[in-house]
Parts: sequence; C-alpha cells; structure tokens
Amino acid sequence: MFAEVSLARVIRLAPLAVVIALVCMMQTATVARSFGDEREPLARISPNFGGVGVGCILSGLCGAFPVNASPPRTAAVVHAGGRSQFVSLAAAACVVALLLGGRAVFQLVPQAALAGILIAIAARMFRLTEMLRIARTGGSEIILVVASIVLVVALPIEVGMLCSIALSLMQSIYGLARPLCVALSRVPGTTVWWPPSSGEDGETEPGVLVFAPAAPVTFTNVVFICRRLQAAVAAAAEPVRLVVIEASGITEVDYTGASVLRTTLAALRRRGIRVVLARLSAGKARHQADRTGLLSDIGADNIFRSVEDAIARSGGPARP
Repeated sequence: MFAEVSLARVIRLAPLAVVIALVCMMQTATVARSFGDEREPLARISPNFGGVGVGCILSGLCGAFPVNASPPRTAAVVHAGGRSQFVSLAAAACVVALLLGGRAVFQLVPQAALAGILIAIAARMFRLTEMLRIARTGGSEIILVVASIVLVVALPIEVGMLCSIALSLMQSIYGLARPLCVALSRVPGTTVWWPPSSGEDGETEPGVLVFAPAAPVTFTNVVFICRRLQAAVAAAAEPVRLVVIEASGITEVDYTGASVLRTTLAALRRRGIRVVLARLSAGKARHQADRTGLLSDIGADNIFRSVEDAIARSGGPARP
C-alpha cells in the first residue's frame, strides 16, 4: 500500500486533504458550540480536536473515511434524548444489524425521505434567534454571517467553506490592522486616564499627550498606529512636549512593529518631544519589546507603571 505513495500523488491530494481537514474542524467546532455543556462552553474543544485528529490518523492507516463530529447525527441523537457515549455504541450495533439483515428494507426508502430527515435536522440547527441577536448587537458581523450562508449554499461545499473561512480571517486581520488608537484624558477628580466620550469633559495636562494603541504592535498595523500618533500630536491644542504611550493594550510587539515604532519615536525626539512608556503590563509584550531593542531605545528612565507617575517624573504636574 505504501509503495504506491509518490510525491506527485501527495502534492495532488494535498489541497483536498486541507479541505477535508477544515471541514472536520468546522463540523467538530459546530457540534461543540451547539451541543456542548452550556455551563462550560467550549471547555472541551481541544480534547475534541485531539480525538478527531487521532481518529483520522487511524482511519487513514486503515484506508477508511476521515473522522469528524457530525452535526446532523449529533442533532438526531440529542433530539432523540441521547445523553451518553452508549448511544454511539448502540447506533453502531444497529448499523451492523441493518447491514447484515436489513439491506432490502432500505432499498425501498426513497432518497427524498432521507433528504427530508436531513432537512428536518438542519432546520433544528438553524439558529435564527441567534442570528437576529447578532443583527441587533453584533454590528457588521451579521454581514459576515449572511455572506457565509450564501457562499456555502451557492457554491460547492468545499469552495463555500473555504471562502467563508477566508472572509472570517480577513475580518479579523482588518480589525488587527486598523485598531483603536485614541488620545486619553483624565477623569475629573481621579488619576484614571480614559478615552474621552461625548457628554463628558476630561482633563488634560498642557503639552502632554497620552496616546493609547489598543492592539498588538505588529507589521500589520504599526504604520497605521504611528500615523495616528503623529496625527494626534499635530491635532493637539498646544505644542506637545511630552508623549506618554499608555501601553496596557499592547499584548505583543514583533520585530517590524518595534523597528517602525522606534523610527517614529526618534522623529518625535528630534522635534524636542520627550517620549515615555507607561503600563506595559503584558509579560510577553515586555519580553518582545526588550528583545527587539524598543525598551533600550526608549530608555529605562522613561518606562513607568502608571500614566500619572510618567507625567510627574517627566516634568509635568500630576495628581497626588
């Protein structure tokens, strides 16, 4: 069997294998999401994926079909009242019995009847209420939901699923590439620096800009973040002499992100603007910022644990 395996055959089968793997993963995730324990949502998703992977490997070695968690079969079992693994064993026993003695019976069952069973199960799995809730509270996510439904229905299943996954990834990448970057203001009477909102008057310090990028600083978004920083400096009511980067939202810093950010900060320093860093609390981000030279470029004397401390120790007034 293994003697027939060639590199050309592996290359030819690789795209189909990827599609099958994605289908198995999506169906397993759907089952875990739709029929899992509501008290612990998705708590066992990783073991489920591990079990499906081991099953697929063993199935491949035996020359059988890929293994996955089937949404229609799971829905049929759940709605029939099944609650334990014994249901699967009983179902397997019934299949064996039918194969041995009931094949003639199924020859009389039209395909339309079998299709009706699948349609009835699909109707039970169609979460219209959940979609309406997404439309009311999820913003633009409903567009992604509708587009995914149209793609899966209109295109062949493997093409539709791949396109739906690609759309979801593109939405995630877009959110990462265009993160929220905002100039913070102090909540009156406190030491809390917060994004300003309509109807609330925040406090600012003369010549001080507190800038907060709410995303990892990576190659996908660093140019956008730096442009927003430069725009905030240019839009300040008074000439900026101190920029405090409030870094609590930065969870990761890659090499390209650190390099571009260092260049931008150097340009600000050449204009006489001091740049300090506050609240870089994520351990992974601190390690990466240190490894890429970002922290040494900013300087140990310019790294603080709070915005108020950064302002006070950088020559500006601060709340006690």
